[in-house]
Amino acid sequence: PTALISGEASVGFTHRSFDDGLNQNTIQYQMDLEYELTKRSIFKLKGQRNVIDSTFSNVDAFILTSVDLTWSHEWNSKVESNIGIGYQNRDFGEDAEDVIGGGGLKKRNDDQITIGANVSYKLQEWLQASADYKYNKTTSNFKDTEFDLNFVSLALTVIF
Repeated sequence: PTALISGEASVGFTHRSFDDGLNQNTIQYQMDLEYELTKRSIFKLKGQRNVIDSTFSNVDAFILTSVDLTWSHEWNSKVESNIGIGYQNRDFGEDAEDVIGGGGLKKRNDDQITIGANVSYKLQEWLQASADYKYNKTTSNFKDTEFDLNFVSLALTVIF
């Protein structure tokens, strides 16, 4: 069996100018690649870097850089699994007040690591059970935005 790589990748430059005088300039990229090791085992690599509109009232936008790697495997006709790891950086270009870290103004920078796994079992052609686990660690130079997240779910999916 021979391996096959497919997908898309693009590179460009983004310039965003806001009414308050802030400019966001960055190299932008987007990639979505798939490596088919076998018909039942696939690796996916996704990534992006872009200027994203912020939901915070004191920040216009931030630069998001992310990359994710996932391995999916079909063990047999009923059982599939996915394992993945991801990294994300949010770079806020504007000064904000760090209330917990001393009250001074500084540029916020967040890093996030995510690790996850999923297994699914096809009970019937129209019924699937699955279990998911995801761990997320977010660090920041603003201490009040740091957290760890453990997410566990069990699902029963009806396909019609």
